[in-house]
Amino acid sequence: MNTIEQLKSLNQKSTSIAEHFPVISYIGDPVLRQKAALVSFDQGMATAKELADILIAYRTLTGSGRGLAAPQIGKAQAVFVTYTEDTIQIYLNPQLSIITEETNLYKECCISSNHLW
Repeated sequence: MNTIEQLKSLNQKSTSIAEHFPVISYIGDPVLRQKAALVSFDQGMATAKELADILIAYRTLTGSGRGLAAPQIGKAQAVFVTYTEDTIQIYLNPQLSIITEETNLYKECCISSNHLW
């Protein structure tokens, strides 16, 4: 497959994903740069359920995706979910507890950055 064919294939995949998940905010959307607001337990759990449903559907369609945060669906809330070992983990109002100088280089696979490219 030549470069043009590869780009066309990736474009078709991206379009299909965007059509299936119109709620996902992509890189450049201002909500992704806003400070996320703290949530009540009930509000956070409602958002977490929505995130989990989207993440599972996304994984079913694409075979990828490990986490999804509320800003990625247009909600500036401090809520995210992860999918590991066939289990959804819910995080409400998370806070960093340790900050180090250590860095880690890896390929970005964020759903909002359209990692297919």
